[in-house]
Amino acid sequence: MKILLNNKIIENFKKLIKPVCLFYAVVASFLVANFPTVKFAYALNISRDNAVLMRGFIFFIAIIILFYFTFKNFYKLKEYLLWDVFFRSVAVFLFLAILVSTLRATYMGEVYANISLSPFDQDVGFFYRRILEPAVAFFLQLKGQFLYSCLHFLITFSSIYMIILWLEKKVLVNFKIWQLVSIMTAGMIIHQFEAPGYPDQIILLLALLSFFVPLNKYGRISLLALMFLSHESAALFLGFIFSWFYFPKEERWYYFLLPVSYYFLWLVNYDFNFTNLFLGHLSLTNENAITLFFKNINLAVLSVFFAYKFLWILVFIGCYFYFKEKNYKLFYQIIVMVFAPLALVIVPDTSRVVAWGNIGVFLAIACSSKHLSARAFNLILVLNLLLPSVAVGTASGGAVSYAGLYGFVIYLFKLLVKNYLM
Repeated sequence: MKILLNNKIIENFKKLIKPVCLFYAVVASFLVANFPTVKFAYALNISRDNAVLMRGFIFFIAIIILFYFTFKNFYKLKEYLLWDVFFRSVAVFLFLAILVSTLRATYMGEVYANISLSPFDQDVGFFYRRILEPAVAFFLQLKGQFLYSCLHFLITFSSIYMIILWLEKKVLVNFKIWQLVSIMTAGMIIHQFEAPGYPDQIILLLALLSFFVPLNKYGRISLLALMFLSHESAALFLGFIFSWFYFPKEERWYYFLLPVSYYFLWLVNYDFNFTNLFLGHLSLTNENAITLFFKNINLAVLSVFFAYKFLWILVFIGCYFYFKEKNYKLFYQIIVMVFAPLALVIVPDTSRVVAWGNIGVFLAIACSSKHLSARAFNLILVLNLLLPSVAVGTASGGAVSYAGLYGFVIYLFKLLVKNYLM
Protein backbone atom coordinates (compact mmCIF):
# COMPACT_ATOMS: atom_id res chain seq x y z
CA MET A 1 0.00 0.00 0.00
CA LYS A 2 2.82 2.39 0.92
CA ILE A 3 4.64 1.61 -2.34
CA LEU A 4 1.47 2.31 -4.36
CA LEU A 5 1.01 5.61 -2.51
CA ASN A 6 4.62 6.63 -3.22
CA ASN A 7 4.23 5.72 -6.89
CA LYS A 8 1.07 7.82 -7.09
CA ILE A 9 2.85 10.80 -5.50
CA ILE A 10 5.74 10.46 -7.96
CA GLU A 11 3.30 10.17 -10.86
CA ASN A 12 1.41 13.30 -9.78
CA PHE A 13 4.70 15.13 -9.32
CA LYS A 14 5.75 14.23 -12.88
CA LYS A 15 2.43 15.54 -14.18
CA LEU A 16 2.92 18.84 -12.35
CA ILE A 17 6.57 19.52 -13.12
CA LYS A 18 6.08 20.47 -16.79
CA PRO A 19 3.20 22.95 -16.32
CA VAL A 20 4.88 24.44 -13.24
CA CYS A 21 8.17 24.91 -15.10
CA LEU A 22 6.39 26.44 -18.09
CA PHE A 23 4.37 28.76 -15.84
CA TYR A 24 7.56 29.91 -14.12
CA ALA A 25 9.38 30.43 -17.43
CA VAL A 26 6.61 32.54 -18.96
CA VAL A 27 5.85 34.63 -15.87
CA ALA A 28 9.51 35.13 -14.89
CA SER A 29 10.67 36.11 -18.38
CA PHE A 30 7.71 38.46 -18.89
CA LEU A 31 8.38 40.10 -15.50
CA VAL A 32 12.05 40.69 -16.33
CA ALA A 33 11.08 42.14 -19.71
CA ASN A 34 8.49 44.50 -18.27
CA PHE A 35 9.90 45.67 -14.92
CA PRO A 36 13.09 47.71 -14.45
CA THR A 37 15.96 46.90 -12.10
CA VAL A 38 14.93 49.56 -9.59
CA LYS A 39 11.53 47.89 -9.06
CA PHE A 40 13.17 44.49 -8.61
CA ALA A 41 15.55 45.98 -6.06
CA TYR A 42 12.67 47.63 -4.19
CA ALA A 43 10.43 44.53 -4.26
CA LEU A 44 13.21 42.20 -3.04
CA ASN A 45 14.81 44.79 -0.74
CA ILE A 46 18.25 44.31 -2.29
CA SER A 47 20.84 46.59 -3.87
CA ARG A 48 20.70 47.56 -7.55
CA ASP A 49 23.77 45.44 -8.37
CA ASN A 50 22.20 42.40 -6.75
CA ALA A 51 18.95 43.11 -8.58
CA VAL A 52 20.84 43.09 -11.89
CA LEU A 53 22.35 39.70 -11.07
CA MET A 54 18.99 38.37 -9.88
CA ARG A 55 17.19 39.49 -13.03
CA GLY A 56 19.85 37.90 -15.21
CA PHE A 57 19.70 34.61 -13.29
CA ILE A 58 15.88 34.51 -13.31
CA PHE A 59 15.77 35.23 -17.04
CA PHE A 60 18.52 32.71 -17.85
CA ILE A 61 16.65 29.86 -16.12
CA ALA A 62 13.38 30.91 -17.78
CA ILE A 63 14.94 31.01 -21.24
CA ILE A 64 16.56 27.60 -20.76
CA ILE A 65 13.12 26.15 -19.98
CA LEU A 66 11.43 27.89 -22.94
CA PHE A 67 14.18 26.79 -25.32
CA TYR A 68 14.00 23.23 -24.00
CA PHE A 69 10.26 22.93 -24.58
CA THR A 70 10.54 24.56 -28.01
CA PHE A 71 13.62 22.82 -29.36
CA LYS A 72 13.82 19.47 -27.57
CA ASN A 73 13.03 17.79 -30.91
CA PHE A 74 15.37 20.07 -32.85
CA TYR A 75 17.50 17.07 -33.87
CA LYS A 76 14.71 16.03 -36.24
CA LEU A 77 15.58 19.03 -38.38
CA LYS A 78 18.77 17.25 -39.48
CA GLU A 79 16.93 15.48 -42.29
CA TYR A 80 16.20 18.93 -43.72
CA LEU A 81 19.82 20.11 -43.63
CA LEU A 82 20.30 20.01 -47.38
CA TRP A 83 23.44 21.20 -49.17
CA ASP A 84 21.43 22.32 -52.19
CA VAL A 85 19.24 24.59 -50.05
CA PHE A 86 22.29 25.77 -48.10
CA PHE A 87 24.25 26.91 -51.17
CA ARG A 88 21.22 28.62 -52.69
CA SER A 89 20.63 30.37 -49.36
CA VAL A 90 24.25 31.56 -49.42
CA ALA A 91 23.76 32.87 -52.97
CA VAL A 92 20.55 34.70 -52.05
CA PHE A 93 22.18 36.17 -48.94
CA LEU A 94 25.19 37.44 -50.91
CA PHE A 95 23.08 38.94 -53.70
CA LEU A 96 20.92 40.76 -51.14
CA ALA A 97 24.07 42.01 -49.38
CA ILE A 98 25.28 43.42 -52.71
CA LEU A 99 21.97 45.17 -53.34
CA VAL A 100 21.83 46.64 -49.83
CA SER A 101 25.16 46.72 -48.03
CA THR A 102 24.55 48.05 -44.54
CA LEU A 103 26.71 45.51 -42.72
CA ARG A 104 26.47 46.65 -39.10
CA ALA A 105 23.75 47.42 -36.60
CA THR A 106 22.20 50.82 -37.29
CA TYR A 107 19.32 53.01 -36.07
CA MET A 108 17.29 51.05 -33.50
CA GLY A 109 19.49 48.03 -34.22
CA GLU A 110 22.39 49.96 -32.72
CA VAL A 111 20.35 50.45 -29.55
CA TYR A 112 19.71 46.71 -29.29
CA ALA A 113 23.43 46.06 -29.81
CA ASN A 114 24.23 48.42 -26.93
CA ILE A 115 21.63 46.73 -24.72
CA SER A 116 23.40 43.40 -25.34
CA LEU A 117 26.41 44.74 -23.40
CA SER A 118 24.43 44.70 -20.15
CA PRO A 119 20.85 43.61 -20.83
CA PHE A 120 19.74 43.31 -17.20
CA ASP A 121 20.86 46.76 -16.09
CA GLN A 122 18.64 48.81 -18.39
CA ASP A 123 15.68 51.08 -17.91
CA VAL A 124 12.55 49.42 -19.23
CA GLY A 125 11.38 50.99 -22.48
CA PHE A 126 9.91 49.56 -25.64
CA PHE A 127 13.46 48.78 -26.86
CA TYR A 128 14.27 46.86 -23.72
CA ARG A 129 11.07 44.79 -23.75
CA ARG A 130 12.43 43.13 -26.88
CA ILE A 131 15.03 41.50 -24.71
CA LEU A 132 15.48 38.04 -26.24
CA GLU A 133 18.07 38.75 -28.94
CA PRO A 134 20.19 41.13 -26.80
CA ALA A 135 20.03 38.67 -23.87
CA VAL A 136 21.01 35.68 -26.03
CA ALA A 137 23.88 37.75 -27.46
CA PHE A 138 24.95 38.53 -23.90
CA PHE A 139 24.78 34.90 -22.75
CA LEU A 140 26.74 33.75 -25.83
CA GLN A 141 29.18 36.65 -25.42
CA LEU A 142 28.27 37.92 -28.89
CA LYS A 143 27.65 41.38 -27.50
CA GLY A 144 28.57 44.83 -28.72
CA GLN A 145 28.24 46.35 -32.17
CA PHE A 146 30.34 43.93 -34.22
CA LEU A 147 29.49 40.59 -32.60
CA TYR A 148 25.81 41.47 -32.22
CA SER A 149 25.72 42.31 -35.95
CA CYS A 150 27.29 38.89 -36.69
CA LEU A 151 24.59 37.18 -34.62
CA HIS A 152 21.94 39.22 -36.39
CA PHE A 153 23.12 38.15 -39.86
CA LEU A 154 23.37 34.52 -38.75
CA ILE A 155 19.68 34.73 -37.84
CA THR A 156 18.98 36.42 -41.19
CA PHE A 157 20.77 33.64 -43.10
CA SER A 158 18.86 31.02 -41.08
CA SER A 159 15.59 32.77 -41.96
CA ILE A 160 16.48 32.73 -45.68
CA TYR A 161 17.33 29.03 -45.44
CA MET A 162 14.04 28.23 -43.70
CA ILE A 163 12.01 30.26 -46.21
CA ILE A 164 13.49 28.33 -49.12
CA LEU A 165 13.10 25.02 -47.29
CA TRP A 166 9.48 25.77 -46.35
CA LEU A 167 8.53 26.86 -49.87
CA GLU A 168 10.00 23.72 -51.41
CA LYS A 169 9.08 21.06 -48.83
CA LYS A 170 5.77 22.32 -47.45
CA VAL A 171 4.30 24.74 -49.98
CA LEU A 172 5.71 22.64 -52.84
CA VAL A 173 7.00 25.40 -55.11
CA ASN A 174 10.51 25.77 -56.48
CA PHE A 175 12.00 29.11 -57.45
CA LYS A 176 15.25 29.97 -59.18
CA ILE A 177 17.86 31.93 -57.27
CA TRP A 178 17.10 35.20 -59.05
CA GLN A 179 13.39 34.74 -58.32
CA LEU A 180 14.12 34.15 -54.64
CA VAL A 181 16.31 37.26 -54.55
CA SER A 182 13.52 39.30 -56.14
CA ILE A 183 10.95 37.98 -53.66
CA MET A 184 13.19 38.82 -50.72
CA THR A 185 13.97 42.36 -51.88
CA ALA A 186 10.56 43.16 -50.40
CA GLY A 187 9.31 42.25 -46.96
CA MET A 188 11.07 41.36 -43.74
CA ILE A 189 14.31 39.94 -45.13
CA ILE A 190 15.53 42.99 -47.05
CA HIS A 191 14.97 45.14 -43.98
CA GLN A 192 17.57 43.08 -42.14
CA PHE A 193 20.12 44.39 -44.66
CA GLU A 194 18.79 47.94 -44.64
CA ALA A 195 18.91 48.39 -40.86
CA PRO A 196 20.57 45.39 -39.20
CA GLY A 197 19.92 44.65 -35.55
CA TYR A 198 16.13 44.66 -35.36
CA PRO A 199 14.82 41.53 -33.58
CA ASP A 200 11.48 41.02 -35.35
CA GLN A 201 13.01 38.54 -37.83
CA ILE A 202 13.29 36.04 -34.95
CA ILE A 203 9.50 35.69 -35.01
CA LEU A 204 9.54 34.78 -38.70
CA LEU A 205 12.32 32.23 -38.05
CA LEU A 206 10.49 30.66 -35.10
CA ALA A 207 7.27 30.39 -37.10
CA LEU A 208 9.05 28.65 -39.98
CA LEU A 209 10.92 26.30 -37.63
CA SER A 210 7.59 25.11 -36.22
CA PHE A 211 6.80 23.53 -39.61
CA PHE A 212 9.79 21.20 -39.26
CA VAL A 213 10.41 20.75 -35.53
CA PRO A 214 7.66 18.69 -33.84
CA LEU A 215 6.05 20.64 -30.98
CA ASN A 216 3.71 19.53 -28.24
CA LYS A 217 1.45 21.90 -26.30
CA TYR A 218 4.29 23.09 -24.07
CA GLY A 219 6.51 23.66 -27.10
CA ARG A 220 3.91 25.74 -28.91
CA ILE A 221 3.23 27.92 -25.87
CA SER A 222 6.97 28.35 -25.30
CA LEU A 223 7.53 29.29 -28.93
CA LEU A 224 4.87 31.99 -28.75
CA ALA A 225 6.33 33.26 -25.47
CA LEU A 226 9.75 33.56 -27.14
CA MET A 227 8.09 35.58 -29.89
CA PHE A 228 6.72 38.10 -27.37
CA LEU A 229 10.13 38.35 -25.73
CA SER A 230 11.61 39.11 -29.18
CA HIS A 231 9.24 41.87 -30.28
CA GLU A 232 5.85 42.35 -28.64
CA SER A 233 4.17 44.08 -31.62
CA ALA A 234 5.49 41.71 -34.29
CA ALA A 235 4.56 38.78 -32.03
CA LEU A 236 0.97 40.03 -31.99
CA PHE A 237 0.64 40.81 -35.70
CA LEU A 238 2.76 37.91 -36.99
CA GLY A 239 3.26 35.27 -34.27
CA PHE A 240 -0.21 35.30 -32.70
CA ILE A 241 -1.97 35.33 -36.07
CA PHE A 242 0.33 32.51 -37.23
CA SER A 243 -0.52 30.40 -34.16
CA TRP A 244 -4.23 31.00 -34.76
CA PHE A 245 -4.03 29.39 -38.20
CA TYR A 246 -1.40 26.70 -37.67
CA PHE A 247 -1.68 25.51 -34.06
CA PRO A 248 -4.52 23.32 -32.66
CA LYS A 249 -7.83 25.13 -32.13
CA GLU A 250 -8.36 23.62 -28.69
CA GLU A 251 -5.21 25.38 -27.44
CA ARG A 252 -6.17 28.84 -28.61
CA TRP A 253 -7.13 30.09 -25.18
CA TYR A 254 -3.55 29.42 -24.04
CA TYR A 255 -2.24 31.52 -26.92
CA PHE A 256 -4.74 34.24 -26.08
CA LEU A 257 -3.53 34.33 -22.46
CA LEU A 258 0.06 35.08 -23.52
CA PRO A 259 -0.53 38.50 -25.12
CA VAL A 260 -3.10 39.35 -22.43
CA SER A 261 -0.62 38.58 -19.62
CA TYR A 262 2.26 40.29 -21.42
CA TYR A 263 0.37 43.51 -22.05
CA PHE A 264 -1.15 43.40 -18.56
CA LEU A 265 2.34 43.43 -17.04
CA TRP A 266 3.22 46.22 -19.44
CA LEU A 267 0.27 48.26 -18.11
CA VAL A 268 1.18 47.46 -14.49
CA ASN A 269 4.67 48.87 -15.03
CA TYR A 270 3.08 52.07 -16.36
CA ASP A 271 0.71 52.13 -13.34
CA PHE A 272 -2.17 51.76 -15.80
CA ASN A 273 -1.40 55.20 -17.21
CA PHE A 274 -2.41 54.80 -20.84
CA THR A 275 -1.23 58.29 -21.74
CA ASN A 276 2.36 57.62 -20.69
CA LEU A 277 2.29 54.19 -22.28
CA PHE A 278 1.28 55.41 -25.72
CA LEU A 279 3.33 58.59 -25.57
CA GLY A 280 6.39 56.50 -24.76
CA HIS A 281 5.72 54.35 -27.78
CA LEU A 282 4.67 57.02 -30.24
CA SER A 283 6.61 60.15 -29.26
CA LEU A 284 9.19 61.47 -31.71
CA THR A 285 11.12 64.57 -30.64
CA ASN A 286 8.50 67.35 -30.54
CA GLU A 287 5.77 65.42 -32.34
CA ASN A 288 4.05 62.08 -32.02
CA ALA A 289 3.46 59.38 -34.61
CA ILE A 290 -0.26 60.08 -34.98
CA THR A 291 0.37 63.75 -35.80
CA LEU A 292 3.07 62.78 -38.29
CA PHE A 293 0.72 60.28 -39.92
CA PHE A 294 -1.91 62.91 -40.66
CA LYS A 295 0.74 65.38 -41.82
CA ASN A 296 2.34 62.80 -44.15
CA ILE A 297 -0.49 60.55 -45.34
CA ASN A 298 1.13 60.44 -48.78
CA LEU A 299 4.26 58.92 -47.24
CA ALA A 300 2.14 56.41 -45.33
CA VAL A 301 0.56 55.25 -48.61
CA LEU A 302 3.96 55.10 -50.29
CA SER A 303 5.36 53.08 -47.39
CA VAL A 304 2.62 50.49 -47.78
CA PHE A 305 3.57 50.05 -51.42
CA PHE A 306 7.30 49.74 -50.71
CA ALA A 307 6.67 47.14 -48.01
CA TYR A 308 6.21 44.59 -50.83
CA LYS A 309 6.78 46.66 -53.98
CA PHE A 310 5.38 44.84 -57.05
CA LEU A 311 4.70 41.71 -55.00
CA TRP A 312 1.39 43.36 -54.08
CA ILE A 313 0.22 42.34 -57.56
CA LEU A 314 0.95 38.69 -56.75
CA VAL A 315 -0.81 39.05 -53.38
CA PHE A 316 -4.07 40.12 -55.05
CA ILE A 317 -3.71 37.48 -57.78
CA GLY A 318 -3.10 34.77 -55.18
CA CYS A 319 -6.15 35.88 -53.18
CA TYR A 320 -8.26 35.85 -56.34
CA PHE A 321 -7.35 32.28 -57.27
CA TYR A 322 -7.71 30.90 -53.74
CA PHE A 323 -11.17 32.49 -53.55
CA LYS A 324 -12.09 31.22 -57.01
CA GLU A 325 -11.03 27.69 -56.06
CA LYS A 326 -13.02 28.00 -52.81
CA ASN A 327 -9.88 27.44 -50.78
CA TYR A 328 -11.24 29.78 -48.13
CA LYS A 329 -8.81 28.65 -45.45
CA LEU A 330 -5.76 29.95 -47.35
CA PHE A 331 -7.74 32.91 -48.71
CA TYR A 332 -8.62 34.17 -45.22
CA GLN A 333 -5.14 33.32 -43.96
CA ILE A 334 -3.52 35.57 -46.56
CA ILE A 335 -6.07 38.34 -46.00
CA VAL A 336 -5.53 38.38 -42.23
CA MET A 337 -1.75 37.87 -42.30
CA VAL A 338 -1.04 40.47 -44.98
CA PHE A 339 -3.61 43.13 -44.18
CA ALA A 340 -3.76 43.05 -40.35
CA PRO A 341 -0.33 44.78 -40.08
CA LEU A 342 -1.78 47.70 -42.06
CA ALA A 343 -3.34 48.72 -38.75
CA LEU A 344 0.20 49.83 -37.80
CA VAL A 345 0.43 52.32 -40.65
CA ILE A 346 0.67 55.12 -38.05
CA VAL A 347 3.99 53.70 -36.81
CA PRO A 348 6.91 55.92 -37.99
CA ASP A 349 8.92 53.14 -39.73
CA THR A 350 5.85 52.08 -41.66
CA SER A 351 7.25 49.97 -44.49
CA ARG A 352 9.05 47.73 -41.97
CA VAL A 353 6.03 46.92 -39.80
CA VAL A 354 3.62 46.52 -42.72
CA ALA A 355 5.97 43.79 -43.99
CA TRP A 356 5.22 41.58 -40.98
CA GLY A 357 2.66 39.78 -43.14
CA ASN A 358 5.45 38.10 -45.09
CA ILE A 359 4.25 34.50 -44.63
CA GLY A 360 0.92 35.39 -46.21
CA VAL A 361 2.75 37.06 -49.10
CA PHE A 362 4.83 33.93 -49.70
CA LEU A 363 1.65 31.83 -49.86
CA ALA A 364 0.08 34.23 -52.36
CA ILE A 365 3.25 34.21 -54.51
CA ALA A 366 3.24 30.40 -54.50
CA CYS A 367 -0.37 30.36 -55.69
CA SER A 368 0.30 32.98 -58.37
CA SER A 369 3.27 31.02 -59.71
CA LYS A 370 0.99 28.03 -60.37
CA HIS A 371 -1.71 30.00 -62.19
CA LEU A 372 0.10 32.73 -64.11
CA SER A 373 2.09 32.06 -67.24
CA ALA A 374 5.83 31.86 -66.67
CA ARG A 375 6.31 35.03 -68.73
CA ALA A 376 3.79 37.08 -66.72
CA PHE A 377 5.06 35.80 -63.37
CA ASN A 378 8.71 36.47 -64.27
CA LEU A 379 7.87 39.94 -65.59
CA ILE A 380 6.43 40.92 -62.21
CA LEU A 381 9.49 39.53 -60.42
CA VAL A 382 11.85 41.35 -62.80
CA LEU A 383 10.06 44.64 -62.15
CA ASN A 384 10.20 43.93 -58.42
CA LEU A 385 13.94 43.23 -58.59
CA LEU A 386 14.70 46.32 -60.67
CA LEU A 387 12.80 48.67 -58.37
CA PRO A 388 15.23 49.61 -55.56
CA SER A 389 14.19 48.68 -52.04
CA VAL A 390 13.87 51.71 -49.77
CA ALA A 391 12.48 52.33 -46.32
CA VAL A 392 9.58 54.76 -46.15
CA GLY A 393 7.95 56.08 -43.00
CA THR A 394 5.95 59.07 -41.89
CA ALA A 395 8.92 60.30 -39.82
CA SER A 396 11.58 59.81 -42.50
CA GLY A 397 10.51 62.72 -44.70
CA GLY A 398 10.62 60.48 -47.76
CA ALA A 399 12.21 57.30 -49.07
CA VAL A 400 15.48 56.34 -47.37
CA SER A 401 18.01 54.45 -49.48
CA TYR A 402 21.06 52.57 -48.22
CA ALA A 403 24.58 51.68 -49.30
CA GLY A 404 24.83 49.02 -51.98
CA LEU A 405 23.83 48.57 -55.61
CA TYR A 406 20.31 49.86 -55.01
CA GLY A 407 21.68 52.96 -53.34
CA PHE A 408 24.10 53.53 -56.24
CA VAL A 409 21.26 53.25 -58.77
CA ILE A 410 19.22 55.80 -56.82
CA TYR A 411 22.25 58.11 -56.67
CA LEU A 412 22.72 57.88 -60.46
CA PHE A 413 19.01 58.53 -61.01
CA LYS A 414 19.11 61.65 -58.83
CA LEU A 415 22.23 62.83 -60.66
CA LEU A 416 20.52 62.31 -64.02
CA VAL A 417 17.42 64.21 -62.96
CA LYS A 418 19.46 67.08 -61.48
CA ASN A 419 21.83 67.55 -64.44
CA TYR A 420 19.68 66.73 -67.45
CA LEU A 421 16.00 66.89 -66.55
CA MET A 422 15.82 70.00 -64.42
